[in-house]
Amino acid sequence: MRGEPKAVHSVRVASRRLREALRLISHPKRESRKLARELKRLTRLLGPVRELDVSRSLVAMLGATEPDLAAASERVDVRLLEFAVARRRRVAKRMADIDEKALIERVGHILRRSRSGGRLGVEDRRRLSDRIATRATDVAEAAESAGALYAPEALHVVRIRTKKLRYALEVGRVARLRGAAQAATRLRRYQDLLGELHDYQVLSSHAARLQSRLPLEDSDVGAISDLLAYVETRCRKLHADFVSRRAALVTATHQLGESFSERSRSTKA
Repeated sequence: MRGEPKAVHSVRVASRRLREALRLISHPKRESRKLARELKRLTRLLGPVRELDVSRSLVAMLGATEPDLAAASERVDVRLLEFAVARRRRVAKRMADIDEKALIERVGHILRRSRSGGRLGVEDRRRLSDRIATRATDVAEAAESAGALYAPEALHVVRIRTKKLRYALEVGRVARLRGAAQAATRLRRYQDLLGELHDYQVLSSHAARLQSRLPLEDSDVGAISDLLAYVETRCRKLHADFVSRRAALVTATHQLGESFSERSRSTKA
């Protein structure tokens, strides 16, 4: 509610993990799905705030490590701060309607009505294996489709699907599914790379928007152009790193999908 960057990030991560765990609950399915939808709205509500926080941390880092970009970084940060303050006010108003104690009670109610408190049943483990297999295949297909060209939208799809797969694997790790923990650790490297690329892309869009609103005679127009050129170069470098690892990601997720799919079939048998 106070807009603290680390707390905003923690709430988003926790809500995603809880949504993923709720998918395992088959009874009461209607209640768990409704709660998952509400948590998704919370995740999305805080998304733009989180992106602004990350963009501000990036420009602060650039201003400190790249002296030639210090002036532009400061100008962009002032604008980002204005956006962040206005957005936090809007988010705070909407979050004021959220009763976190009631939310926790609803989670407890769902867990009490479900088969919680013990190990996952055979059917639960099968459904979790199915979900991991499906999401692994989704990542492999998205990475293949992204190809070697620098296409931000295609890369965004890979990033989102990779994130979803990792959250499913984290649930699998807690459920002690064989291979889930190791796969989640390996996947983190790709997720971090794609996440950093996305962060620079978001910063680029903010800086470009600011520059477009400045009069041509403004002394910061050229400085922001230098900042944009630096960020673009960084994006291209990160993309090249992804391309060099893309085949390995496709192979690893294909194998992961086949492994958990086979495990699910053997569980059915």
